Amino acid sequence: MLLATIAPISIQAVAVCPAEANYTPCACSAYFGDTLLLDCYNKNLDDARTGRILSAFLQDGISPLGAVRLWANQLTRVPDQIKLFAQLSYADFLNNPITSIQANSFNFIVRLENLNLGYNRISSIEPGAFQGLNLVTN
Repeated sequence: MLLATIAPISIQAVAVCPAEANYTPCACSAYFGDTLLLDCYNKNLDDARTGRILSAFLQDGISPLGAVRLWANQLTRVPDQIKLFAQLSYADFLNNPITSIQANSFNFIVRLENLNLGYNRISSIEPGAFQGLNLVTN
């Protein structure tokens, strides 16, 4: 009689960032599971530069973004790419000169843990800006 013992195999997910040159001056690190945190705190980024950085995270072979920290930059709007990150659960836009939230700016598919739009200059929010949120109202 032949007996074989099979040891359990532990497979850890590896988070894969884009090439550093594509997201500098920001930092990229593992966030939760195989998702990433893009940390662009106080980097003086404008809308165009932020868009280019976020686009680097939409390339094949790059782990999905789970969190973005865009505090204290020069954003005048929520970047178009944000709605494309299906696993985004944390988005922080604190202290930017954002004046309006456009329709379809967000498309939250996973459970939203944190959305911070504080200390902006928001004067209008278009209908449908927060897609995917199931809000409970009284």
